Amino acid sequence: MDRRSVLIADDERDTVSHLERHLSAAGFDIHTAHDGYSALTKARVMAPDLILLDLMIGGLRGVEVKNRLNREPATINIPVIFMTDRATTDEKIQGFSLKADDVVAKPFNLPELIARIDSLSQRYRERDQALATDPLTGLNNLYVFKRSLAQLFNVAHRYKRPFSLAVIDLDEFKRINDRCGHAAGDRAIKALAQCMKSSFRETDILIRYGGDEFVTLFPETGEKQAEDGVERFRAGVSELPVPIDAKTHFKLSVSIGLAQFDETIRRPMELFELADKRMYKEKTAKKKR
Repeated sequence: MDRRSVLIADDERDTVSHLERHLSAAGFDIHTAHDGYSALTKARVMAPDLILLDLMIGGLRGVEVKNRLNREPATINIPVIFMTDRATTDEKIQGFSLKADDVVAKPFNLPELIARIDSLSQRYRERDQALATDPLTGLNNLYVFKRSLAQLFNVAHRYKRPFSLAVIDLDEFKRINDRCGHAAGDRAIKALAQCMKSSFRETDILIRYGGDEFVTLFPETGEKQAEDGVERFRAGVSELPVPIDAKTHFKLSVSIGLAQFDETIRRPMELFELADKRMYKEKTAKKKR
């Protein structure tokens, strides 16, 4: 398993250095922030496995950082441990009322803290994996789509990095179900998902959005490069024989809309909506032929 990432956010630099040294030695990938604003920004763009957040951090207090994390799809499910100088009952209540996963007092009992971080980050990873997978296809699901799209959008806005998105819809899916039965429809969906896995890159994020609709997210990829992958996938789909029974097969086709992030796009779902419109335009043009 790859190293779990921890964001340490505290304006006491000695505390940060101390934690960074010991957590790195324990096998964690460490990132740091020294004020609340930079902690929030780093959480948005890197989505760490866990955040160690000082309750009284400068710039933007830990309470407000956690409030904002709770409102965003890219960060709402990141576990947070509040750090405090005293960990009084009132501070613990405040932390837990904000859905913090734990509150720890300074100075730390390091073996205990490392054990808490290890257990909590692993538990959240396992929960994410259980929540993230579409059972029919093995692809990522809507839960991953919302989180990944928000994170890519945050990175693109802050660092001017490219990314693209494709909306993929299986043509004539209702007709397949009506004429051949739902088992044949399921086989078509699974065949399409398998073709996605073999056509796109390992770095691309493959999602079953719902029903017969799929999404591919292309990190660090402009529209032209993403189009190469889309056309490779389209060609692969055209060669897929999906069995109805032992003697009969049918061919599949897809309609696809592709869009690239640019500075005019102000919210994550705008990019999806643009690609979705382009997909429906292609589907409508096919029906008119």
